[in-house]
Amino acid sequence: MLSELQRTSPVTLGDLKLFFESALAISESEVELLVDAFKHLLKSDYSAFIHLAAPRAEANIVNLAKKIGVTPTKRRANRTTRINLDDALSSNQLVKLVGPDIIRWLKFLLSDERHGKNLRNAVSHGLISRDELGDENAFRLAHVLLYLGCLRFRESAE
Repeated sequence: MLSELQRTSPVTLGDLKLFFESALAISESEVELLVDAFKHLLKSDYSAFIHLAAPRAEANIVNLAKKIGVTPTKRRANRTTRINLDDALSSNQLVKLVGPDIIRWLKFLLSDERHGKNLRNAVSHGLISRDELGDENAFRLAHVLLYLGCLRFRESAE
């Protein structure tokens, strides 16, 4: 599938870099990491792409939440910690920006351990199986990152 797309509509790493640099939801510090990840995808190295892309998806979703006004910290057990992926995906601001269907999709792919793929946790905790390191999950994560790159919004004044 990817080779057919590349044959008919070639995408270069330079194109991806420009796309992510212009993306409001993508942090500047993430651009090179995303380009590195997509380098593996374009070579059909799905395992490497998944291992790079899953944490990048989490980082950019959390950073997006902060940009639109979600408080970056929370109180837990008498201490302050940074918000995590689930906190960001459960925030009213992010639900309002992308809608409940996109939130369900992101939770299903990245963090729902009961009914979903839970790719972020599976990758981050070394629980992903070899069978899950194929093109289907790679393309799912690519879709998440490209979707984030397409978002347009106003940053919070906070």
